[in-house]
Amino acid sequence: MTTAKHKVLVVGDLILDAYAITEVTRISPEGPIPVCTLQKSVLKLGGAANVAANIASILGGCDFLVLNADAGLSNLFSEQSPSVQLINCHQTAYQPPLKTRYLAGGQQLLRVDNERHASDMESNAYYDHYLEVLSSYSLVVVSDYDKGTLRRLPDFISVATNIGIPILVDPKYRQPSIYRGSTILKPNLNEFKHLAGIDYVDDETMVCEARRLLSRLGIERMFITLADKGIMYVDSNAHLLRSILPSTVYDVTGAGDCVLALIAVCTLQSLPVDAALNVILEGASKSVQQLGTYVLKLSDLPYLQASYSSMQISSYTEYQSALEYCLSMVNGRKIAFANGCFDILHAGHIKLLEYASTLADVLVVGLNDDESVRSLKGPGRPCNTLRDRQSVLNALRCVDFVVPFSGPTPIHLIYALKPSVIVKSSEYTENQVVGSDFVKSYGGSVSIFSLQPGLSTTTLIEKLSHAANP
Repeated sequence: MTTAKHKVLVVGDLILDAYAITEVTRISPEGPIPVCTLQKSVLKLGGAANVAANIASILGGCDFLVLNADAGLSNLFSEQSPSVQLINCHQTAYQPPLKTRYLAGGQQLLRVDNERHASDMESNAYYDHYLEVLSSYSLVVVSDYDKGTLRRLPDFISVATNIGIPILVDPKYRQPSIYRGSTILKPNLNEFKHLAGIDYVDDETMVCEARRLLSRLGIERMFITLADKGIMYVDSNAHLLRSILPSTVYDVTGAGDCVLALIAVCTLQSLPVDAALNVILEGASKSVQQLGTYVLKLSDLPYLQASYSSMQISSYTEYQSALEYCLSMVNGRKIAFANGCFDILHAGHIKLLEYASTLADVLVVGLNDDESVRSLKGPGRPCNTLRDRQSVLNALRCVDFVVPFSGPTPIHLIYALKPSVIVKSSEYTENQVVGSDFVKSYGGSVSIFSLQPGLSTTTLIEKLSHAANP
């Protein structure tokens, strides 16, 4: 069984987007068509892969279930989105759809699609693998392009909702009943009209028809993207229309993927709807100003950064105070950052922290609070309270600051601290380290420390339990 590395699982249709960048040199004597000289070719991740890449870029990682992660695709992820953890179904005969766009002078001349659909056998294998890993996640994101991967989509939805995992779905032009039981649905305007069975829609009709769909299909809420008019949010009690931010539209490719990813991020971070709409439109505006599919960075999203700093560093004021104190005392010095539960401090912890302290001017330790330890390790943990764990770490000569955090990862601390180096144990690869993309973006690094086998808190607890109950 695959172990989840992150709290978000993306499933759906991976698409490859190819771009042939050309220069028009003349008009063909064979007909009224341009003759183009190829200047360069670019291959990018699209569809569900683009959704996963955007979520991972903002949150520091996510997991993506793929039918066939062959060497070429794995290398593409490593180059473009290394913080996406691939879960491979090993359906070796499957190749994803390929869309090739020919451009000249910044304008798209032609698109050639190589359509490839997953077979029944492949889609069944995909679903079976989904069942194996599902319970490890806090949110499932579905990117449906109707390419065969999600033939059993109603089963994907029902099994998640039955065990209490919210599921966010970006629908295609299919029967509405397929999406029954989704937590959140994100259609665009044309998809919404198809689902609602209507041709014309004004704002009032949209709200009424959306609520009818929500009630009939047992869906909690809906985000309807309206192209240049913005986005509409609807649930059973409220609705909110937000106009899009003014921007130059250069290329809409992948904009819907960015919106889906941002809804996932805002949902996972429990942002209020009003703040979430600001974040979503901010990201969509940035996306359409780029050529081809675009992977958003936190720096593209000032609204989200503001939300993080005001409410997401921690649920507790004292955590925020600890971070602010740390930042005021660091005063421009280089930071090494390490994080963990540090429930029962052992020699492996000490060696890692001593090593980390040699890599920069100060060592800041991000410490999981009690609730996040329970979420990661189980109901019997932590053995020691946050206050006790913090006291022990502060007593170490090699540790300069200890900053508690809540939630599944310390990504918000990393964004705030901007460490020179993140230090992690050899249980992780560099690409799996939360915040690795961010720290590398400004010249920082990730250092992997080799742990001595058998040194872990879990092993110690098992030994103590066995000694007490031989």
